[in-house]
Amino acid sequence: MPVAAVVFLVLLSTGQNLLAQDSEQGNVSAFSPSKETSVESSADVLSQNAETISELNLQLVEQQQDRDAISSALEDTVTSLNQAQGTERASLAVRVFQQGQDLVNANQAITRTLLSLQDNAVDIAPIVAIEKDNLIQLNQRIVDAINTNLQQYQTATLDLDSLSDEYFLLFNEHQEYQDIALSIWQEHQQGLAKLGILSADDQKLLHINLIQRAEKLAGQIQILSKQEKLLDSAQHDSSQEQVIKVTQEKFDIVSNSLKKVIHLMHLEELDTNAYQQILISTTGTITKDVLDLDVASSLLETWYQRLLKAIDENAVDIIFKLVLLSVIISISWLLAKLVARILHNSLSRSSVQANNLMQKMVVGLASRLILFLGVLFALSQLGISLGPVLTGLGIAGFVIGFALQETLANFASGIMILIYRPYDIGDAVDVGDGVIGVVSDMNLVSTTIMTFDNQTLILPNNKIWGDVIKNITNQQQRRVDMTFYAPLDQDIDTMMALFKACIHSDSRIKSDPEPIVKITEINLNAVVFLIRPWVNTADYWEVYWDFHAAVKRHYDDAGIAFPTQQFTLKNQ
Repeated sequence: MPVAAVVFLVLLSTGQNLLAQDSEQGNVSAFSPSKETSVESSADVLSQNAETISELNLQLVEQQQDRDAISSALEDTVTSLNQAQGTERASLAVRVFQQGQDLVNANQAITRTLLSLQDNAVDIAPIVAIEKDNLIQLNQRIVDAINTNLQQYQTATLDLDSLSDEYFLLFNEHQEYQDIALSIWQEHQQGLAKLGILSADDQKLLHINLIQRAEKLAGQIQILSKQEKLLDSAQHDSSQEQVIKVTQEKFDIVSNSLKKVIHLMHLEELDTNAYQQILISTTGTITKDVLDLDVASSLLETWYQRLLKAIDENAVDIIFKLVLLSVIISISWLLAKLVARILHNSLSRSSVQANNLMQKMVVGLASRLILFLGVLFALSQLGISLGPVLTGLGIAGFVIGFALQETLANFASGIMILIYRPYDIGDAVDVGDGVIGVVSDMNLVSTTIMTFDNQTLILPNNKIWGDVIKNITNQQQRRVDMTFYAPLDQDIDTMMALFKACIHSDSRIKSDPEPIVKITEINLNAVVFLIRPWVNTADYWEVYWDFHAAVKRHYDDAGIAFPTQQFTLKNQ
């Protein structure tokens, strides 16, 4: 049966009779506004106001008409409900709940419209006098419904097994009904207060009900929390699984209800420190309420007293566990160091294709993982439940990951660099935007590059992976590309021999592949020679510089002048 069926089964015993009595006695009921309430009377009261109020006046009239229509329909539905059986009865109960909600909303809409009129300097006292009975009796009807629901729940569950599905369903629906009813009651009383027709007794009655509800829920939470701890500490068998499941579900339902009641008490400016403390201490959930100074101080005081009591009663056991904690963490640290050394030696073997970056990452992650597992194991030996800890870490990881999306992108790029290995530590690289240097360090988030003029650059991995990566020293050999100019009147064979002599004079230049000496261009001023020898990567720049010096010396010895560009100026 849905929540709605339980919610307005209250009306099964009281609704029809109350509606009938209201009709016979001429009283105005919250669920059946007096038919004597004249729509025209409200219009007459407002007819003397300015034209700017006319729209609110019309809105109020329409709302009163809607309220009367809903009330009439609700009365018919309640009559049909009392005569129905089986599934039809359950369906009508849902309809009664919906119409009851609509009626509450209609009365609240009237309240809001009256307040809008008041904001526009309209004297709403005559209209409030007309609507007062409807609104106040709705307040009393909500109180009666809450009490009747409680009585019906106690009667319905009297002979039921507390572990049965039927009992749990009624328990869940009862708690949900009480939450909804109290919320409606509090919201309705706020409207009455704004209209100036809320009595001190009615406000006090709401406060008493909220406090009683909070006390009851707080007691239930503490009992269920103790039951959970006893069940967790006992050996489980198949017969206890259902008990554990029902207890946990009841605890969740009751704790959620207490949160809602605390919220309503906040709105009514009631003291909630004690209930917030119970909620935080039993559920282990840290909420914004802990930021409240009174709540925080109360929690700290409670925890401090518990700590003193625990130390007094379990001093020897605590000392032993602290020693055990130190031993486990120390062993974990030593084991992490040992595993790191073994992995480093294994990955350093020539048969394993792992570069320095891969070795560093794998060794670091493995050692940290072992140390982390050691800490978790040590905490478990202290009696700390790892479930909430891991859950908290998961939630924190999700929040942090959402807040640090750029960092996660860098992390993902670091993984890709680690897998595809476009460079290694010690490689000279060009990673775009004029960044050229030697890779000195790398982690999963960033790469550190030392430029050739001794500047340290730390680049996000996402930036590097998203651009062209040029590894300058990845290959053992490199080709040195050089261009030289010779005068147009100089013999080509002589120049060819000159460049080859420079090549043969440098032992660092490889004979295989064979160096290239070619004419690549002839322009108006010079013959352009392209020289491309191959050298070891480490000798690249030394050969480049020395070869230019050698060419200059050969030019000087042969009396060859470097060609210069000539310009002709003409007078216009």
